[in-house]
Amino acid sequence: MAEATEAAQLAEALIGRYALEAEMYHELLLVAREQGGLLRRDEDVGRYAALFPRKDELLRSIGLIERELEPFKLRWWAVDVGAESRARLDGLLDGILGAIDAIREQESLNEQCLLSRGAAARRGLRKAPVAAAVAPPPAPLLASLMASAV
Repeated sequence: MAEATEAAQLAEALIGRYALEAEMYHELLLVAREQGGLLRRDEDVGRYAALFPRKDELLRSIGLIERELEPFKLRWWAVDVGAESRARLDGLLDGILGAIDAIREQESLNEQCLLSRGAAARRGLRKAPVAAAVAPPPAPLLASLMASAV
């Protein structure tokens, strides 16, 4: 009985945290798409850069969740949590991986837009007050996404 209770608690802890993480990845994708829209509409690069703090906040939160999940992940495979819980978790993980792929694709498109705008975009990013303090180049963002992938 105690083992079943432990399995149920473990499953709910993992599912709850991964559900939250999935929401954060979805929001990160929406922000990246918003940035892409700004770039495609030839908006001021400062508006693009102003969204970096939100992306940074989401990535930090995802990192915290991943650290919280470490002890649960270690126990997950040793405990029989049941087919239904495994299926729910698999669905969440598939959704997270799909969101990461979509984010990577969007960030690549955003980078291409920035590159096509050339020196003017680089000057705009340097002038943007937020960009100087927060805006990471696209490659570290992608590395962060891959590091947090399950």
